[in-house]
Amino acid sequence: MRPPVPITLRYVARDFDLNGLRLKKGTLIATDIERMHYRPDLYEDAREFRPDRFIDERPGTYTWIPFGGGIHRCIGAGFALTEARLILRTILQTRSFAAESTRGEGSKRNSLITAPKSNATVTLLAA
Repeated sequence: MRPPVPITLRYVARDFDLNGLRLKKGTLIATDIERMHYRPDLYEDAREFRPDRFIDERPGTYTWIPFGGGIHRCIGAGFALTEARLILRTILQTRSFAAESTRGEGSKRNSLITAPKSNATVTLLAA
């Protein structure tokens, strides 16, 4: 829901037309990744933490972009996702997590990177 780098920037490499808007070479374009993930026209209950939304359907290539996209996609994206799946699968075989609060947690900015405001405190429960 909240990618560590919430905005990605790109410079236009050559003049082109974007849905009727003429963009010239050198123009800076910003993609707000966090707002993309909160779009209700793309995700039902977009602001709810529901990782299960991707069980039956893979997230869109251009609508779920926590690692950026295209040729500039984060080089560690595949490793990060594999590592997360392996670790979570191992832990969830014998345990479950509960949020400390039902209220959503804010975020804070650490230089370029954003992080959970209270370190995403959770309780580890026996299965």
